[in-house]
Amino acid sequence: MKIADLLKKEIMIMDLHSTTKREVIDEMIANLKAKNMISNEEIFRREILNREEMTSTGLGGGVAMPHAKTSAVNTACVLFAKSAHGVDYQALDDEPVYLFFMIAAVTACPTGIAHTYMAEDSLKEKAAQMGVSIRVETNGSDGAKNILTADEIARSVGVIVAADKNVEMEHLLF
Repeated sequence: MKIADLLKKEIMIMDLHSTTKREVIDEMIANLKAKNMISNEEIFRREILNREEMTSTGLGGGVAMPHAKTSAVNTACVLFAKSAHGVDYQALDDEPVYLFFMIAAVTACPTGIAHTYMAEDSLKEKAAQMGVSIRVETNGSDGAKNILTADEIARSVGVIVAADKNVEMEHLLF
């Protein structure tokens, strides 16, 4: 599964009406609930706000990616929303946010979907720039994908492990 598969046109908000961070979160969550993507607005909102308390998901450059660890999700998706005027989202660069990507994951690990495939895309892009071939085994919340074979590992120059969770690595040893 790729992030593009999770972006669903029918839940996008192309003209976000909210003017504050809390209103943005509430408008996006209401849309997820209206489209039956989540089962419980209150649980999902609480987890989104808990995550925002740790550090803002306003990444800078006009982009925010609010997400939470919760089981209140019916269907994995990424809700895209766009604000014409920008919102003070307490972004890391203190600039207004115009583009929002709210991640709703079926499992308790929303970052397992977004971050896994963002890392995969970055590794592939960098390898292409360097003119080297690469195979990326992913192990996000949807399980291990593109599992490397013993032959591929034996023929490789190296293995890069980028993980923020325990992953089975015995098969990666030369």
